[in-house]
Amino acid sequence: MGISTGASLPTDEATTGTSPWAPFRSPDFARMASAQFVSNVGSWMQTVGAQELMLTLTTSATLVALIQTAAGLPIVLLAVPAGALGDLVDRRRLLIASQTFMLLAAAALAGLAFAGLVSPALLLLLIFGVGVGQTLTSPTWQTLQPELVAPEDRTQAIALGAVNQNLSRAIGPAIGGALYAATSAGVLFVVNALSFVPVIGAVARWRGRRLAATAAPPEHIGQAVRAGARYIAASPALRVILLRAGLFMLFANSIWALLPLVARTHLHLGSGGYGLLLGGVGIGAVAGAAGLPRLRGRVPVAVLMTSATLTLAAVTVALAYVRSAPLAAAVLVIAGVAWILVLSTFNSQYQ
Repeated sequence: MGISTGASLPTDEATTGTSPWAPFRSPDFARMASAQFVSNVGSWMQTVGAQELMLTLTTSATLVALIQTAAGLPIVLLAVPAGALGDLVDRRRLLIASQTFMLLAAAALAGLAFAGLVSPALLLLLIFGVGVGQTLTSPTWQTLQPELVAPEDRTQAIALGAVNQNLSRAIGPAIGGALYAATSAGVLFVVNALSFVPVIGAVARWRGRRLAATAAPPEHIGQAVRAGARYIAASPALRVILLRAGLFMLFANSIWALLPLVARTHLHLGSGGYGLLLGGVGIGAVAGAAGLPRLRGRVPVAVLMTSATLTLAAVTVALAYVRSAPLAAAVLVIAGVAWILVLSTFNSQYQ
C-alpha cells in the first residue's frame, strides 16, 4: 500500500493500560494489518526497482529525482478530494477499487519492464498512477483501522499501524535491493503487484459499518471539498500547520529523491547497497516511533520540531560530502529518527 510513514502516534495522555498487542484479538484487524505489512514491503521494493531502473535509462539527475515527485505529486493534487471521497462512498468498495487500480498499474509496469519497453516518461507515468491509488487509499485506511478493534484498543491499533509502516520501510528496501541485484526491476514490480492481493482479500472479507442512510440529499465530492477548504480558511492554526508541513516536505524530500544518485555516484553502491541505505532510514524511523511518546512528555513540541528539522538539514549537507557507505548508513538512521519525529508531530497537530 505504501502508506506514508507519517502515521500519527498516540501521545502519553492517550495511552491505556491494555496490551500493545491487544488489537490482534480482532480477526479483522489481524488480517488487515498483516495484509498492509505485505503490501507496504512490496511498495518499498517497487521504489527501489523504479529508481534503479531509471538509473539504467538515463544519466539525468532530474529524471531520477522525478521518481519521488511522481510518487508524491498525487498527494498534493488529490489529498483533499481523497479524504472527502472516503466520507461519501462505501469505504470497502473504495479500498478494493484503489488496490485493484494499483495492482493493474504495477502489473503494467512489470510487463513493460520485461518487454524492454519502459521509457523514462512511461516509468514516471505509471509510478504516478500507483501514487494516485495510494492517495485514494491512505485517508480511508487511517480512519478504518481504529474501527476494527474494541474502543479500549484503539490507541494501540494506531500505534501498531505506525510500527507496521516503519518496519516495512526498514525491511522492504533491503529485500528489494537484494532481489534487484539477483534478478531485475520487472521481478520487483511483479512482487509489488502481487502484494496488493492480500489487501484486496482482507478488505473483501471485512463487513464493517457502511454509510448510514439520511433524509438529507447526498453530498457531492465538490461540496465536501469546498467545505474542507472553508474549514481551513476559517482556522489560522490549521493553515500554519499545513504551510509548515508543505514547506518541510518540499525540501526534506530532496534527500529521498537524490539518494539513488548519491548511492551510485558518491558511494559506488549497487542496488543491494542502496536498499540497505533505505533500510537504515526505516530502522531510524522505528526507533524514533518507539521513543516519540516519551519525548513528547519531556520536550516541548516547538523544540522537538526545530531540533528534528535542523537534524534533517544537517543530514542533507552531510550526504553531499560523505564518501563512506557505513557512515552514510549511520547518517540515514539519524535521518529516519528525525523524519518520523517531524511527520508524526505534524499529523498529531493536524488531527
